[in-house]
Amino acid sequence: MKRITGPQANLDPVAKRTATRLVLLSVTAYLLLVGLPVLRGIPPRLGTTAGTVIFAALSVGLIVLGARLRLSSLQEVVGTVVVGGLWLALTRLAATSELNRLLISPAVSVVFLLLCLLAGRLLSHILREANILLPVCVVAAGADIFTVYWGPTAKFLEAAPEVVRSLSVAIPQMGSAAGPEGAAGLSFVATMGLGDFIFLAAFCAAGARLGFDLWRTGWTIVIIVVATLATFFFVSEAAQIPLLPFIAGGFLLANWGQFHLTPAEKRHLLYATLIVGVIVVVIAIMARML
Repeated sequence: MKRITGPQANLDPVAKRTATRLVLLSVTAYLLLVGLPVLRGIPPRLGTTAGTVIFAALSVGLIVLGARLRLSSLQEVVGTVVVGGLWLALTRLAATSELNRLLISPAVSVVFLLLCLLAGRLLSHILREANILLPVCVVAAGADIFTVYWGPTAKFLEAAPEVVRSLSVAIPQMGSAAGPEGAAGLSFVATMGLGDFIFLAAFCAAGARLGFDLWRTGWTIVIIVVATLATFFFVSEAAQIPLLPFIAGGFLLANWGQFHLTPAEKRHLLYATLIVGVIVVVIAIMARML
């Protein structure tokens, strides 16, 4: 069989198909975020809930597809710098007027997702063995719960919510810019943060190198995250959502057969899980008492 080298080697149909789907998902996510605040005739809570779960599904799909792309470390670094610069430029442009905020903020969110994807791919290089993903998932999930409810994120939500929003994907409220105020009425009801997408990308990129089934992984995470968000919106209409525990749980559930632990490693993992759980519970109790 003749081996293809040179420029023709870059025409891998699988890679082209993956890249095309990545672009389509990005465009769809942008159109969804642009359309939500200007749509009329749909109950705001129902429409916002539907829009949020659809966007979450698109985001997971985008990250999973991006994790499958074959990129060198240099390409990841350069991509992170370029996309990071684009994100900063769009963020500043979106702040120049209410109309720009309406039209460009969705692009900021999509570019932010791509930035998290690339950052997560870089982080994934330290995850070289399947078994190391188990404790990382447990610790990351516990840390996210603490951060959102009692740590830095919680503090910033109280004192400077704009900081949290700038480092998150903000979901606009259905119809908030369709009233008499126009673009000036644009408001947001939920955010999905930096850590959620970076760790999702890191898990999936590491899984791609280790031979995990990313399609099963993606669908499992989508189902769990969508169910979580839909349930959440029936309870509370606006808050910062700690999604990483559900992302990590979905990743582990989809790939449990890939982990091969010795009895001692299983005990250590159980101890680590219990310790993280106890720490989270103790911090929650102390926070309520203060």
